[in-house]
Amino acid sequence: KIQVDLADFIVQSVRSMPEHQSVVTNWSAMLRAIGEDNVATTAQGTSAGGRADVAKQRVLVRMLATAARAEVGDVTDSSFLLRDVDADVVHAIGGISDGPPNKGRKTGGKVRVSTGIQHEKLSIALLRALPDLLIKFKSDAAVLESISSLPRYLIPTVFSLPQ
Repeated sequence: KIQVDLADFIVQSVRSMPEHQSVVTNWSAMLRAIGEDNVATTAQGTSAGGRADVAKQRVLVRMLATAARAEVGDVTDSSFLLRDVDADVVHAIGGISDGPPNKGRKTGGKVRVSTGIQHEKLSIALLRALPDLLIKFKSDAAVLESISSLPRYLIPTVFSLPQ
Protein backbone atom coordinates (compact mmCIF):
# COMPACT_ATOMS: atom_id res chain seq x y z
CA LYS A 1 0.00 0.00 0.00
CA ILE A 2 1.29 3.44 -0.94
CA GLN A 3 1.28 5.82 2.02
CA VAL A 4 0.43 9.06 0.24
CA ASP A 5 -0.14 10.86 3.54
CA LEU A 6 3.63 10.86 4.13
CA ALA A 7 3.83 13.60 1.48
CA ASP A 8 2.62 15.94 4.25
CA PHE A 9 6.02 15.62 5.93
CA ILE A 10 7.80 16.52 2.70
CA VAL A 11 5.76 19.71 2.42
CA GLN A 12 6.37 20.62 6.08
CA SER A 13 10.10 20.01 5.68
CA VAL A 14 10.40 22.07 2.51
CA ARG A 15 8.32 24.89 4.01
CA SER A 16 10.68 25.03 6.99
CA MET A 17 13.63 25.85 4.69
CA PRO A 18 13.33 29.51 3.61
CA GLU A 19 15.56 29.01 0.58
CA HIS A 20 13.32 26.21 -0.76
CA GLN A 21 9.89 27.26 0.49
CA SER A 22 8.87 28.59 -2.91
CA VAL A 23 9.01 25.03 -4.27
CA VAL A 24 5.73 24.18 -2.55
CA THR A 25 4.11 27.59 -2.97
CA ASN A 26 4.63 27.85 -6.71
CA TRP A 27 0.98 27.03 -7.33
CA SER A 28 1.06 27.21 -11.12
CA ALA A 29 4.05 24.84 -11.29
CA MET A 30 2.44 22.35 -8.91
CA LEU A 31 -0.83 22.44 -10.83
CA ARG A 32 1.04 22.07 -14.13
CA ALA A 33 2.90 19.02 -12.79
CA ILE A 34 -0.38 17.47 -11.66
CA GLY A 35 -2.04 18.22 -14.98
CA GLU A 36 0.73 16.75 -17.11
CA ASP A 37 0.39 13.17 -18.20
CA ASN A 38 4.11 12.43 -18.13
CA VAL A 39 4.87 8.83 -17.32
CA ALA A 40 6.79 8.21 -14.10
CA THR A 41 10.28 6.95 -14.90
CA THR A 42 13.00 5.17 -12.97
CA ALA A 43 16.51 6.52 -12.40
CA GLN A 44 17.61 4.57 -15.48
CA GLY A 45 15.04 6.36 -17.64
CA THR A 46 12.66 3.44 -18.13
CA SER A 47 8.93 3.59 -17.53
CA ALA A 48 8.05 2.84 -13.90
CA GLY A 49 4.59 1.46 -14.72
CA GLY A 50 0.97 2.35 -14.15
CA ARG A 51 1.03 2.00 -10.38
CA ALA A 52 3.91 4.49 -10.15
CA ASP A 53 1.96 6.97 -12.33
CA VAL A 54 -1.03 6.75 -9.99
CA ALA A 55 1.22 7.16 -6.95
CA LYS A 56 2.94 10.17 -8.51
CA GLN A 57 -0.38 11.90 -9.17
CA ARG A 58 -1.70 11.11 -5.69
CA VAL A 59 1.45 12.40 -4.01
CA LEU A 60 1.45 15.63 -6.05
CA VAL A 61 -2.22 16.34 -5.29
CA ARG A 62 -1.66 15.58 -1.61
CA MET A 63 1.34 17.93 -1.57
CA LEU A 64 -0.78 20.67 -3.16
CA ALA A 65 -3.54 20.24 -0.58
CA THR A 66 -1.07 20.20 2.32
CA ALA A 67 0.82 23.24 1.04
CA ALA A 68 -2.45 25.12 0.50
CA ARG A 69 -3.65 24.32 4.01
CA ALA A 70 -0.31 25.41 5.49
CA GLU A 71 -0.12 28.63 3.47
CA VAL A 72 -3.68 29.65 4.29
CA GLY A 73 -3.04 28.78 7.93
CA ASP A 74 -0.06 31.17 7.89
CA VAL A 75 -2.10 34.03 6.48
CA THR A 76 -5.43 33.66 8.24
CA ASP A 77 -6.80 32.71 11.59
CA SER A 78 -8.48 29.39 12.24
CA SER A 79 -11.97 30.84 11.71
CA PHE A 80 -11.26 31.13 7.96
CA LEU A 81 -10.47 27.43 7.71
CA LEU A 82 -13.50 26.50 9.77
CA ARG A 83 -16.05 28.86 8.23
CA ASP A 84 -17.83 26.10 6.28
CA VAL A 85 -17.70 23.47 9.00
CA ASP A 86 -20.65 22.77 11.28
CA ALA A 87 -20.06 24.28 14.74
CA ASP A 88 -20.81 20.94 16.41
CA VAL A 89 -18.12 19.25 14.33
CA VAL A 90 -15.59 21.98 15.19
CA HIS A 91 -16.37 21.56 18.87
CA ALA A 92 -16.14 17.75 18.63
CA ILE A 93 -12.71 17.80 16.97
CA GLY A 94 -11.44 20.61 19.16
CA GLY A 95 -10.71 23.11 16.37
CA ILE A 96 -8.39 22.42 13.48
CA SER A 97 -6.71 19.06 13.77
CA ASP A 98 -4.28 19.45 10.88
CA GLY A 99 -1.24 19.92 13.07
CA PRO A 100 0.37 22.75 14.97
CA PRO A 101 -0.33 26.31 13.89
CA ASN A 102 2.28 27.91 11.66
CA LYS A 103 1.81 31.54 12.67
CA GLY A 104 4.90 33.18 14.00
CA ARG A 105 7.04 30.17 13.14
CA LYS A 106 10.76 30.84 13.08
CA THR A 107 12.39 30.48 9.69
CA GLY A 108 16.08 31.09 9.37
CA GLY A 109 16.29 33.37 12.41
CA LYS A 110 13.38 35.54 11.30
CA VAL A 111 9.71 35.29 12.09
CA ARG A 112 7.92 34.69 8.82
CA VAL A 113 5.44 37.43 8.03
CA SER A 114 2.89 36.12 5.58
CA THR A 115 0.85 38.37 3.40
CA GLY A 116 -2.34 37.68 1.57
CA ILE A 117 -0.52 37.77 -1.79
CA GLN A 118 0.29 34.05 -1.78
CA HIS A 119 -3.25 33.28 -0.63
CA GLU A 120 -4.65 35.31 -3.51
CA LYS A 121 -2.31 33.61 -6.00
CA LEU A 122 -3.40 30.23 -4.62
CA SER A 123 -7.07 31.16 -4.96
CA ILE A 124 -6.68 32.30 -8.56
CA ALA A 125 -4.65 29.23 -9.56
CA LEU A 126 -7.13 26.86 -7.90
CA LEU A 127 -10.13 28.60 -9.41
CA ARG A 128 -8.68 28.07 -12.88
CA ALA A 129 -7.46 24.49 -12.30
CA LEU A 130 -10.15 22.84 -10.17
CA PRO A 131 -12.64 22.03 -12.96
CA ASP A 132 -9.96 20.26 -15.01
CA LEU A 133 -8.62 18.41 -11.98
CA LEU A 134 -12.08 17.18 -11.04
CA ILE A 135 -12.61 15.87 -14.57
CA LYS A 136 -9.16 14.29 -14.79
CA PHE A 137 -9.42 12.45 -11.46
CA LYS A 138 -13.15 11.71 -11.40
CA SER A 139 -12.54 7.97 -11.03
CA ASP A 140 -9.84 8.16 -8.33
CA ALA A 141 -11.47 8.48 -4.92
CA ALA A 142 -8.15 9.00 -3.13
CA VAL A 143 -7.25 12.00 -5.29
CA LEU A 144 -10.78 13.40 -5.20
CA GLU A 145 -10.59 13.49 -1.41
CA SER A 146 -7.62 15.86 -1.59
CA ILE A 147 -9.06 17.89 -4.47
CA SER A 148 -12.40 18.32 -2.72
CA SER A 149 -10.62 19.92 0.25
CA LEU A 150 -9.16 22.70 -1.93
CA PRO A 151 -12.18 25.00 -2.49
CA ARG A 152 -12.27 25.91 1.19
CA TYR A 153 -8.96 27.75 0.71
CA LEU A 154 -10.36 30.11 -1.94
CA ILE A 155 -10.74 33.77 -1.05
CA PRO A 156 -14.32 34.70 -2.04
CA THR A 157 -13.19 38.04 -3.49
CA VAL A 158 -11.26 36.33 -6.34
CA PHE A 159 -14.58 35.54 -7.99
CA SER A 160 -14.95 39.24 -8.77
CA LEU A 161 -11.40 39.82 -10.07
CA PRO A 162 -11.01 40.60 -13.76
CA GLN A 163 -9.72 37.69 -15.82
